[in-house]
Amino acid sequence: MKNIMVTMVCVVACLAAFGQDRFVSSKHSPADEKVLALHEDFREALIRENVPALEKIFADEFVFIGSNGKKWPKKQMVDLLRGDVLDHHAIQCGDIEIRSNDKAAILTCTWTARATWNEGNTSTKRDGLHACTFVYLNKDGQWQMVAAHFSPLEQ
Repeated sequence: MKNIMVTMVCVVACLAAFGQDRFVSSKHSPADEKVLALHEDFREALIRENVPALEKIFADEFVFIGSNGKKWPKKQMVDLLRGDVLDHHAIQCGDIEIRSNDKAAILTCTWTARATWNEGNTSTKRDGLHACTFVYLNKDGQWQMVAAHFSPLEQ
């Protein structure tokens, strides 16, 4: 009985390790490649304040959940980015992991940003490191972001 238990533990450990190795593989599916390219377009559009590109990237049902827990639907996010309220100066994505199929993708990463929040005559630095989750859906061959969630990390 003891040998059976040891064997089962070893099998489960091997299966878990295999699954983890597959997940961190550098090989990406065609869906992964499309989502990774779109994610880079999103990052660049934020820095360049390219609102028309962001409107295409965000699905109509898009929702952003900030590090303070506040929810921002697409219209509010686009209006915020269209104005002079939030300016992104630099954004770096790291530790990108992606899981996808032909219909949906979940991308997680670290997000290091230098930004400024402008309210009236006051400007506040919004530099920081976040753990992020992005959800993308494929709608009739067009990938779009439907959700984003940011959680602050200690630096």
